[in-house]
Amino acid sequence: MRQTKQIKRIMQMEENLDAAKEALERFRKALDDYTRIQDTILELEAYYASDWRKDFEADEDDEPLPARVLYDLTCPVCGGNLTIDEEILAE
Repeated sequence: MRQTKQIKRIMQMEENLDAAKEALERFRKALDDYTRIQDTILELEAYYASDWRKDFEADEDDEPLPARVLYDLTCPVCGGNLTIDEEILAE
């Protein structure tokens, strides 16, 4: 009986270790991704600390932005392309 409990405990700890390894690997990848986009994040912080609303107002003045500009707005954090309207709504 003692061996059965011990075997169950060992098996549980092996599962725990596997889960911890997987979580740590995902965390390392996320940290690498975050580190890689630091310049992009700093650029966004500077932009939103400036007078970005002028850009928003220009877009609202019935003069649509070129499609290329809308296409090039990417969000490295969420991994998707965003239009200005979606970006404003996401704040």
